[in-house]
Amino acid sequence: MRRLVYIIVMAVAAACSTSSSSETAVSEAVDAMEHGDRDRAQACVDAVMADSAGFASLDARQLCTLARVLVQLTADTDNESNDASAARCLARARSLAPDSVTAFLYSLPGEDAGRLMVLDRVGSYLEMPRDSLVSAEDLAGEQTDSIQNHFDE
Repeated sequence: MRRLVYIIVMAVAAACSTSSSSETAVSEAVDAMEHGDRDRAQACVDAVMADSAGFASLDARQLCTLARVLVQLTADTDNESNDASAARCLARARSLAPDSVTAFLYSLPGEDAGRLMVLDRVGSYLEMPRDSLVSAEDLAGEQTDSIQNHFDE
């Protein structure tokens, strides 16, 4: 029985440390960007993105902040994986608190806001089912092409 209690206590402690370590990593990434240490910032965001439990524990504000750091890192390096990670952060944040994401995006200065808004829009399209992205006109065009190809044969 003591072992079971010990195991439960260790599991809870591990879960808490994962959450706080991800929150700390976001703070450290912001701090690193403010001090011009891009390598440390990249290492921090990579650690958060690789830790699925830690990533899931972040709130909408932290996810938006993480997305902003990722976009700032991408600006100089053209690392498309950072853009993909930023879109993932924004999609997760939007699922938690859509109004907070919108408020965050409108509070940013020009270039950061523009790029994050584009990634937010891309992320929202990635979450949509394919059927809702295909319009009736698209389907009609596919049918017309199919009929034309049949007669051309």
